[in-house]
Amino acid sequence: MGMNPADFWSMSWRDFQLKQRGFFELKQTEIRTQWEAARMIAFWSVKAMTGRKWPHKFKDLGAFGWE
Repeated sequence: MGMNPADFWSMSWRDFQLKQRGFFELKQTEIRTQWEAARMIAFWSVKAMTGRKWPHKFKDLGAFGWE
C-alpha cells in the first residue's frame, strides 16, 4: 500500500480501513482494465479473420461479471 511503518502506526483504525479499501479498489480497477484490453485485442483479431458478420460488440466474445 506504499506506507512506511511510521505512517502505519500513526493512523487510526478508520483511516487504515479507508486506505485499504482505496488500495484494493485501485488494484481491482487495474485488473479489470487489463482484462478489457485483452478482450478488445481478441475482438479485433477475430473480427479481422471472420469479416463483418461476427462479432458485432466486444461483449459478443464474453461478458465479465462486473458488467
